Amino acid sequence: RHHGIPARSRVGFAGYFIDGWHHDHVVVEAWIDGRWRRFDPEIESPLATLPSPMDIGRCSVDSTGFVTAAQAWRGMRRGEIDAETYGVDPTMPVLRGERFV
Repeated sequence: RHHGIPARSRVGFAGYFIDGWHHDHVVVEAWIDGRWRRFDPEIESPLATLPSPMDIGRCSVDSTGFVTAAQAWRGMRRGEIDAETYGVDPTMPVLRGERFV
């Protein structure tokens, strides 16, 4: 926004750091080339689970991409995800699961 580009933060869960786990995470969405482009400023180069860190596409709740908090909540309510795989860290049982999502 400082450079005149509309931008916003998006809160959710990143499935690309640890296999089978969705970390509590925040990414950026910026209006670039006529559309909202989602990217992770913490990732410098592509990962096997995130081939385009500067243009993260929309994904399903069970993917290794970035799942918004709203998507995770809806997926949990519908029984589409295991909420125990969503949270701050897999070693922290208090900060994961249904209460956290």
